[in-house]
Amino acid sequence: MSGRLVTRLSSVRCSLFLCDMQEKFRTNIQYFNEVVFNSSRLLKVAKLLDMPVVCTEQYPKGLGPTVPELGIQEYGIVPVEKTQFSMVLPQITDNLLKNHEQVNTIILCGIETHACIHETALDLLEKGFGVHVVVDACSSRSMLDRKYAFKRLKAAGVTLNTCEGVVLSLAKDSKHPKFRELQKLIWESMSGIANCARLGVLLRSEAILRQYLTRYSPCVTHLHTGSKTPLGQKQKALSEHVDGGDNVPSMTVKEKVKETTKTVGYSGIVLAGLGVTSIILYYVFRELFSSDSPNSVYTAALDRCLRDPKVADLLGEPIKGFGEETRRGRRTHVSHLLYEKDGANYLRMKFYLKGSRNQATVNLEMVENKQTGHFEYRYLFVQTEDMARRVVILEDNRGKTDYTSSPSPTELGSLPAPLFPLEGLK
Repeated sequence: MSGRLVTRLSSVRCSLFLCDMQEKFRTNIQYFNEVVFNSSRLLKVAKLLDMPVVCTEQYPKGLGPTVPELGIQEYGIVPVEKTQFSMVLPQITDNLLKNHEQVNTIILCGIETHACIHETALDLLEKGFGVHVVVDACSSRSMLDRKYAFKRLKAAGVTLNTCEGVVLSLAKDSKHPKFRELQKLIWESMSGIANCARLGVLLRSEAILRQYLTRYSPCVTHLHTGSKTPLGQKQKALSEHVDGGDNVPSMTVKEKVKETTKTVGYSGIVLAGLGVTSIILYYVFRELFSSDSPNSVYTAALDRCLRDPKVADLLGEPIKGFGEETRRGRRTHVSHLLYEKDGANYLRMKFYLKGSRNQATVNLEMVENKQTGHFEYRYLFVQTEDMARRVVILEDNRGKTDYTSSPSPTELGSLPAPLFPLEGLK
């Protein structure tokens, strides 16, 4: 085996290392489901291209077995148990040198980035292997540990790659005999992540539903209506009350004045109610149909995002927009804040997008044009919620619309600052 570090990938010279994706880590590791999903895709690619695969388990008696959704059972892969952080065990390296001597590059994914992945990569470098760490298939309990582990690995000579980047590097050409199968794995829907995450929840929900049906289905609800007077008797009594006497006394002047006062009072109440109703209808109309209302701004911004090809490519169609979740589980409330700064009116808003492959947060801010009296975009951008935090900038007019300086999030006090550093957009 050559001692030269290899950065280009080739299926005949690469091996896939899957590190410690076990049950006990499921609830502690950030983006665990994404890590397992992308690792599972790389496993399918490796078996499709006849690449050797190594899988390890860190102290399985305490941390549990490898999660089933990774899919190693389908290929008969037996995990190697270990207690040290590094995957570079004598039996693993001996097997590579003996049975796969052409392998000189390792594709590495799993957990945790700052521990087992970090130590494995350094040991492999010392033994002369080229190492590609798949950043969207590696994670830690702390994103800070993950971030600086990648920095250390890059400084040490490790190549940082992505799941899709690895697959395309291995294919090299669309004329590859298995490119169609590889392409399906590239475009495999991200709904697989949600399916993995919901599996346990669905099983528990099924048990709860079965228990509920067993307990309550035989029951019949009876409504106690109490004693009721027959409808015919009520109608008869009403008729007798209205038409019962011919000798109805005429109203006195005092009674007429009293009745007139009541009528005027009731009329005043009705007119006041009509006035209040008109005011309410005015504000409802302004909120729903005015072009500068938060609802209209949200509708226009959502339409702008849905029509943008970059957003569609990033999230996958179809794309849905929604706001914050309410107590009833509905997501129709869009976070927004109207405020005034140095005589100018501002509107800041945040809502969410969900596509077939990814989710994103939309942040926008508008400022009122003093000449036209209408709101104009100060900025509008879409930021994905995955580990990559990719950004699509749809509007950035701060140099044109900054009639006054925009207040800081601490001055506003209602909406959190966008995750993307806005000042970096200038």
